[in-house]
Amino acid sequence: MKIWHRIVWAPRGNIEESLKAIGVKYEWPDPDSLIVLKIEETDPKWPLISRLIKQRGGAHDVWTEFAEEEILVAEWLMVLPARSIGHPAKSHWSETYYDLSKQCLTCRTGWQQKAPFTIKREPRLGKYHFAGFWGGYELFCTLEVLSAFEEQGIRGYEIWPVLIGERKREPAASLRQLIVPQVARPALVPEEVDGGRFADEPYVPEKCPTCGMVLYPHILRGMIPLRREALRWDVDFQVTWEWFGSLGTVPRRAILVSHRVAELYIQRGWKGLHLLPVRLV
Repeated sequence: MKIWHRIVWAPRGNIEESLKAIGVKYEWPDPDSLIVLKIEETDPKWPLISRLIKQRGGAHDVWTEFAEEEILVAEWLMVLPARSIGHPAKSHWSETYYDLSKQCLTCRTGWQQKAPFTIKREPRLGKYHFAGFWGGYELFCTLEVLSAFEEQGIRGYEIWPVLIGERKREPAASLRQLIVPQVARPALVPEEVDGGRFADEPYVPEKCPTCGMVLYPHILRGMIPLRREALRWDVDFQVTWEWFGSLGTVPRRAILVSHRVAELYIQRGWKGLHLLPVRLV
């Protein structure tokens, strides 16, 4: 497991001089572009960069890179699409695709997809077998994947079409959407998240003042800790009871897959997913 950090600075305040003094390699194509640094947390220079972030700010992303061995021994994993097919068609897509009758107007949790997505044209997946939308947790896959799932008895998902063209609305030939209706019981253990800290800052969930729902930051550092007894063991797909995001955004439930799905993904050489092992407690 490797924890990576990507920091982006605007080229002002002599930030480049500070980086040169630390002696790290960074990207800065020209004086008008942003300065980008990618560094692993075990790098001896990371403590100095961490201190620089606290002093000078900067856009800071963190993610975890897992070895194949770590993926294959995990009983459950969170999946995120690594490939995008763009955005759904229609300007008023919220009302078109989602049932918002139970959605909280403050934290925006409680939505549920009610209709298949429409996209403008048949997507070009190339070598990829899974995809999603930009910034979304929606999960699409090829017919090859669905055939393998059926063959191996993978359980816990529904198959919805993806429609092409806003007028004819014909099913896409290359992919379908995987809908996961099974919801786990409350499972996240916040005090177990990286010792109570997240990306060098306090890990602070937000409680909605209207409905009381707790929103959790996206956990991308290390393994997400979930209570074993809260998960369903009669399916291979389920979503978390918890919603991830923050007030002012559209939160999402995370999709979890079993060891069987991850093993099949690796054995078949499929592409298009980030597989993030879950730590059961």
